[in-house]
Amino acid sequence: MTDLDMGTVVAALNGLITGLGDREAAFTAAAGRTVTPALRRAFEELSAERRRFRDDLRAEVERLGGKPDSPGSVPGAVRRGLADIESRIRSEATPAVQECHLGEYLALSEYEKLLGGVLPAGLGEVLEEQRERTASALDFLRNLAREDFQFVPSDVDRP
Repeated sequence: MTDLDMGTVVAALNGLITGLGDREAAFTAAAGRTVTPALRRAFEELSAERRRFRDDLRAEVERLGGKPDSPGSVPGAVRRGLADIESRIRSEATPAVQECHLGEYLALSEYEKLLGGVLPAGLGEVLEEQRERTASALDFLRNLAREDFQFVPSDVDRP
């Protein structure tokens, strides 16, 4: 384990906060593309969980004396926009689900990097719980890729 200085920890947490905004939006987009109620609920729950994760990390950054960054990023918004366009053209949500998968995969790596260092008291537990939930979501998305699921065709208007 390496000893991480407070500035490095706050910067890494802010990176996770930014990514959590992107991940929350990606799950919301995927929920909007499915016609399967159980799958829609699962995506909505994952989106809400990412919002809670973000709020928890913002509180940790403040506790450590830092200023939390805003959630979401321009590259994340661009990727989601492109995934939405592709989903509408192909009449499926595979690109939206792939965006969710990418976000969870990248986040898992970030959690593991942070957890490899010496962290302030209490932060390790928060990060470990989020890492475990992220790994679980990644498994869910991998299994979903193997299943047949229904999404809203691009020409169907939704309320």
